[in-house]
Amino acid sequence: MKTITTTEGIELFKTALVGNNYSPKTVRAYIDDLRQFTGWLATGSVSADDPKTISKLDINKFLGHLASNKATGKTRYRKIGFDHRVGHLWRFSIMLQSVHASFCPY
Repeated sequence: MKTITTTEGIELFKTALVGNNYSPKTVRAYIDDLRQFTGWLATGSVSADDPKTISKLDINKFLGHLASNKATGKTRYRKIGFDHRVGHLWRFSIMLQSVHASFCPY
């Protein structure tokens, strides 16, 4: 099975959201948050387009980054996907065998 990139995974996730009748605003919010996360990853030492290089530590660092930019706790909670944005993406990616199962924060 071909390993997908994070970018491909996000696009597949978007297709799945649309296919499951999520509202356009919800789809946009989910995808924007995921792109913000991967954009932040790209500024560091992690290969943002290789899901296998992303760890739980990266999520924690991203939370710190959001906090240092004055994002509220509620915003950080929402953006990092504890309301299932990132969780759904990574579960979807795991299903496609492109991310180590130990990474999934759920």
